[in-house]
Amino acid sequence: MRSVQSVSKRHARRMAEAGTCTIYLNPNHPATFITRKTVGLITLTELALAVAALGATLWIATSAWG
Repeated sequence: MRSVQSVSKRHARRMAEAGTCTIYLNPNHPATFITRKTVGLITLTELALAVAALGATLWIATSAWG
């Protein structure tokens, strides 16, 4: 999760129209908060690269031993 100190205009407008806003505070540093729990594109890319690296490592290891 990333820390966000401000939100986009569109997201702020949606929150105002809904009349509510859920925020998630960091109990160790209350000034740090997020307004929504999401997984970003960078996180998904990092995960895909890690899985690809693990697969390549296993493939090389099995090729060397087999």
